[in-house]
Amino acid sequence: PPLGALRDWGARLGATASLGAEASLHAGVSRRARFPSLREAYSGALGRFEPNPALRPETLLAAEAGATAQLGALQLQAVGFHHRLRDAIVRAAAGDGRFRRENRDEVRSTGAEYQPALAGAVDGSTAFPLGLRAEAGVRFQGRQWCVHPELGREVALAATARADLRLSRAWRGFRAGLALDNAADAAVYDQCGLPQPGRTLRLELRAG
Repeated sequence: PPLGALRDWGARLGATASLGAEASLHAGVSRRARFPSLREAYSGALGRFEPNPALRPETLLAAEAGATAQLGALQLQAVGFHHRLRDAIVRAAAGDGRFRRENRDEVRSTGAEYQPALAGAVDGSTAFPLGLRAEAGVRFQGRQWCVHPELGREVALAATARADLRLSRAWRGFRAGLALDNAADAAVYDQCGLPQPGRTLRLELRAG
């Protein structure tokens, strides 16, 4: 039988307010979804799991607010957050010595400074004939922690890096571009089981 409803949506809204040249406030809210994999729904490895095609997508509603201050070469940042993970996919006993994947109602987490202890980025660009401009960037995210909905405890998310590429050209007040995000298709996780998008090709058109 087919999986349950495989339709959902995601969005992000953010705002930043400057408090001068050396300080700013920022806030954001987002919604993301992760669909169950075929392994989670149908895995019967060694007869240990009972199929469950009725699994629903996991959805994460995240809100955060923080402040950033620049003190010379030193940047200080504090961030508070609240996450609500609904329909988390967890392992449950099936009653006959086997297990099955099920949706748990809700997992909530609230705290401060959930961001990785170390993060950084390197960007570069160069101009070519005919008004073309090529850009490349690498973003690094250090190890961080998240509450695993199935284990019920904090687990470490390994350090990751992603590369982004972009080629653009200005023409009559517009700039058209072709961008390749996460060119190496790296698995970059913000939270347990919820990765950032993989390799993504984008067409851009900007005015001004």
